[in-house]
Amino acid sequence: MGVDANDKGSSLVVGPAADPASPYVYFYVDSNFVGHNVVFRAGNASNDLRGLYMTSTRNWDDEITSVWG
Repeated sequence: MGVDANDKGSSLVVGPAADPASPYVYFYVDSNFVGHNVVFRAGNASNDLRGLYMTSTRNWDDEITSVWG
């Protein structure tokens, strides 16, 4: 994502899988793939991360720091 995109995402789209045997992308709240995470399957999207919660009081809006997959 780079420094300029850190903790600034409000929506996301996961494109087609490069490897159909591994169609998942993991988004993490902290750098180096640590902390709370949310998993999206290839081809899925969220147009508003405010509705996706990592805890009962904290949503994913402007929280993604690292991506793996």
